[in-house]
Amino acid sequence: MLRNYLLISFRNIRENKGSVLLNILCLALGMATCLFIYHYVYFENSYDSFHAKSDRIYRLETDTYFRQEIIKTNAFTKYRSGKGIEARFPEVLETTRLVPFSENGTAFLFSKDEDALDRTTYLEKAYFSESTFFDIFTLEWIDKVQGLPLLKPNEVVVSEETALKLFPKKMSLGKSILGEEIRTRTTGQSKESWSIAGIFKAPPKNSHLVFGALFSLHDKDYLLNSESLPNTYTYLLVDDNYTYKMFQSSLVDMAKLSEFSHIEQDFLSLRALTDIHTATKVSNDPGQSANKTFILFLIVMGMIILILASTNYINGSIINSIERSKEIGVRKLVGIQPRQLVINVLTESTCINLIAGLIAFFLFIFGIRVVNVFTTIEYPNALDFLAILRSSLILLVLVVFAALVSGYYPASLLVNLKPIEALKGKTQVVSSKQSAKGSRVMRVLLIFQLTMSVIFISGLYIVQQQLAHVKEKDNKSFRMNLTAKFPGLTGANDMFAEQSEGYIRSLLNKGQVESAYISNLFNGQVKMKQKIKPLYQVGGDTTRLTDSFDLYVIDYHYFDGLDSKFLAGKNFSKRFGFDYNGVIVNEAALAAMRFNSPDSSINKKVRPYNGPLVVKGVIKNDSINDIPTVYVTGLRYPTYIDMTFITRGSSAEKLNEAVNLARQTWNQQFQGIYFLTRKYEEQNAMEKNLVRLFFFFTLLAVFIASLGIFGLSSFTAMKRTKEIGIRKILGANVSQILYVLIYDFLRLMFIGSAIAIPLVIYGAREWLDNYAFRINLHPGFALGPVIGMSLLAITIIVRRCWNTSIQSPIKALSTE
Repeated sequence: MLRNYLLISFRNIRENKGSVLLNILCLALGMATCLFIYHYVYFENSYDSFHAKSDRIYRLETDTYFRQEIIKTNAFTKYRSGKGIEARFPEVLETTRLVPFSENGTAFLFSKDEDALDRTTYLEKAYFSESTFFDIFTLEWIDKVQGLPLLKPNEVVVSEETALKLFPKKMSLGKSILGEEIRTRTTGQSKESWSIAGIFKAPPKNSHLVFGALFSLHDKDYLLNSESLPNTYTYLLVDDNYTYKMFQSSLVDMAKLSEFSHIEQDFLSLRALTDIHTATKVSNDPGQSANKTFILFLIVMGMIILILASTNYINGSIINSIERSKEIGVRKLVGIQPRQLVINVLTESTCINLIAGLIAFFLFIFGIRVVNVFTTIEYPNALDFLAILRSSLILLVLVVFAALVSGYYPASLLVNLKPIEALKGKTQVVSSKQSAKGSRVMRVLLIFQLTMSVIFISGLYIVQQQLAHVKEKDNKSFRMNLTAKFPGLTGANDMFAEQSEGYIRSLLNKGQVESAYISNLFNGQVKMKQKIKPLYQVGGDTTRLTDSFDLYVIDYHYFDGLDSKFLAGKNFSKRFGFDYNGVIVNEAALAAMRFNSPDSSINKKVRPYNGPLVVKGVIKNDSINDIPTVYVTGLRYPTYIDMTFITRGSSAEKLNEAVNLARQTWNQQFQGIYFLTRKYEEQNAMEKNLVRLFFFFTLLAVFIASLGIFGLSSFTAMKRTKEIGIRKILGANVSQILYVLIYDFLRLMFIGSAIAIPLVIYGAREWLDNYAFRINLHPGFALGPVIGMSLLAITIIVRRCWNTSIQSPIKALSTE
C-alpha cells in the first residue's frame, strides 16, 4: 500500500514539476533559515553548560545601589569577598578566585626550546588562579602532574596552543614539557620564573572564560588591594540545598539600603554560571556578552520567514488539488476511502517536505560560509557529530510539521469534493463552495505575505537612509574621552619627559587634543605593585634585614596635600617624569637599608632596583609592623594618559576612525600605547551585520511574496476563465480584462499596506529615538515599497494571466 502511495505522489510531482520545484525551493529557504537561527540561538544559550557542575556554579558580582535602585553591576568583587561568603554560608561548598594577570589580562611568556633560542609568547588572556578552580570548573587535560594539587607556588598550567608556542620542537616530538621553566614580565620591570604543571585543552568557544594560562595565586596578595576597588572574579560552588532567593536576600540588608539611599552603596549578588553570557550591562565581564536585541531580531525574522514559506506552500497545494480534480473524481467512483485519500495527500506533502529538508541542509551549510565571509558574526561549528544530529532532528520536526500543516487543508478539500463536481473538471471545482473557502484562505495568506514584504522593504529603506544620513551629516565637533596605557620605557629620563611635554603641547596647539593628563595612577588608584629584592645603600651596609620590599608606582598626586606624612625630603615633582630616578621610602625601608636617620638618607643613592635610585623623601609607617615599602614614578613604568580627543561626528564608523587616528598619533611618541576604553568597533560591526541580514531577509520575503502572487494569479485566471469568455463576447478588450484581474490584487495590496504602514511608522520611531540626530519620516518611506510591490504584482499578474485574457471566447467557455 505504501508503495502505491509513493508511486502516486512521485507521479503528481513529476506532472507538476514546475510549481513543485518552486514550492520546494521556498520551503527549503524557510527551513534553512530556521536551522541557521536555531543553531546560533542554541549556541548563545549553551555557554558554560559543558562544565559538569554548571547547574551549581555561581559568580559573585558587585551591585552598586543608589536610591534603592541598581545603577551598575560589576563582574569584579573585592579579593576576600568569596572567602567571607564561604565562611558565612554553609551552602557554599567551595570558592575560587581569578585575578587578571595584568590590567588588561594579557601576558608575555619567555621560554627556551631545544634550539636554545629565546621565544616570546603573547597571551591575550591569562589569570592568577587558585587550585580550587579545578574542583569547580571542568577542564580536559592533555598532561599534568599526578598526585598533588595543581598550582602550587610558582606553578602554571598552559593550554595546548600556548604549549606549542612555548616549546614547538618538544611538543612536535611528543616530549613532555612538565617541569619546564618559563618566565614572565608581570609588571614591565621584573621577571619571575614558573614551572609548567599541566597542559589543558583550550576551553570551547561557548565559554565565557577563555584563557591561555593559569598562574598560581599563592603569595600574590601584593598584586591586590583587597580593601579598595573590586579586582577579582569570584566563583562559588553550592550544594543541593541551595535556594537562590533566600541566599540572595541575605546578601543585601534592605534596612541599611533604605537608610543610606542617598549615597552609592555596593552589595554582593549572585549570577548563575549559565546566565553570565546573556547578561547585559555588566562591566568588566571577561567574555563577550550576547546581544539580546540581535538574538531577538533573528528569532522574529526566522519565524516570519518560516510562516511565509509555509503559507506559500499551502497556496500551491490548494491549486495542485484543484488541478487533480478529475483524478480524484474517478478514484472516488471506484471506491477510495476518505482515509486513503488523506494518507495519499499527506504522503505527497511529506515527500516534498523531505526533499526540501535535504536541500535546506545544504543551503544551511552554504549560508554559514556566506556569514563567515560577509559578516563578523562568530557562528558556531555546525558540522560536528552532535550539531549534525541536532540539525537532523530539527529538520525532521520541521518536515513533519510542515507536511501536516500544508497537507491538512488540501486533503480536507479533496475529501469533501463531490465526485460529480470533480468529473466535470477543474472549472467546475473552482466554482464550488470548497474552492471558495480555498480562495479566501489564499487571499488571507497573500495579505500576510504582502504585509511582511512592505514592512521588510520599508524597514531596510529606513535603516539604510538613517545610516547614510549619519555618515553624511555627522560632521559636527565631537569630544571623545579616551584612556590609554603606555607600558613604560626602560631608561626613560628627564630628556624623554621634556620631549613628551613638548609633543603634548604641540597636539594641544594643533587642536587635535583638547586636554591630556598623564599619571602613573589609574582613576586615582595604584595599579602597579610588586615585591622586589631589598634595596641597599650605595657604598653602605648591604646586609639584608628582610627578604623583600613592596614597590608601588605612583606620582605627585598620591602624596599631594600630605606634607605632614613626610619625615624628611619632599614629594615627587609636579612635572611628571622628571623624577625618573627618585624614590620615596617608608620608615621600615629606611631601617632595612641601614640609614641612621631620615635626613641622612635624602639624595643618597640606593640599589639594585632598575639602576641607581635617589632617595627623595621619607614617610611615616602606617603601623608599627609596616613592611618596607618604596615608591617610584615616571615614564619608565606603566603610565596612563587620559585625553579628550576632538573629532568630527559621532557614528560608530567615525568614532572607530578617530580611535585609530589617536593611536597612530600618540604612538609617534609613546611606542606601544593602547587604549583601555573603546567599544566603537563592536558597535560598527553590529550595525553592518544587522543591515546585511536585514537585506537577506527582505529579499527572501519579497521572493516568497512573489511566489504567492504567482500562485493566486494562476488560481484566479483558472477560476474566472468562463467569466473572461463572457466578458469578451460582450465586447470587453484585453486591457479591460486585465484591469479587472489586477483590481482584485490591488485591493489585497491596499489591505496589506493599511496593516503594514502603522507598524512601520511605530517601529521606525522607536528605532530612530536611539540616535542623537535622525532622518525625518515622510510618506515616501512607506509609499515607495507599496508602489514597488504593486508594480511587481501587476507584472506577475499580467505575465500569468495574459494567455487567459487573449484566448478566444469559445475556447474559454468550453474549458472543463
